[in-house]
Amino acid sequence: MLVMGVLAFAKSPPFPDTLLGLRELRRRGHRLGVISNTERRLIRITLSGLEDVFDWVVTAEDTGHYKPALDAFTRAYSIMGVNMGEVVHVSAYPQYDLEAASRLGVKTVLVDRYGYTWKPSVKDTRGIAHTLGE
Repeated sequence: MLVMGVLAFAKSPPFPDTLLGLRELRRRGHRLGVISNTERRLIRITLSGLEDVFDWVVTAEDTGHYKPALDAFTRAYSIMGVNMGEVVHVSAYPQYDLEAASRLGVKTVLVDRYGYTWKPSVKDTRGIAHTLGE
């Protein structure tokens, strides 16, 4: 039963705006990555059909750490080969992503899906490029 629940969660479709916002960021020349608290097997199911959108997909299995541990982020950015000063970390969860990324000096943006408070924030992914000043 638990496995079925995990697989059902892994197959959750993205929010309707997600692909539009991500494709717009890619069109503007941004590289895109995922840092996930899951394992490679499950993230492949979750991102099925979206593989071409992301340059990197890094999981807790890859980093050896779960978010919000700072090591999860530093290791993921290292695997991606990116400088933290060039990263904009976008998430709907301040407690798992934005607080830790911010402590590392990474720019952050909240996608306001669940009523959390964070600045800056956008209502959906289509607003990310605008928030970046583009």
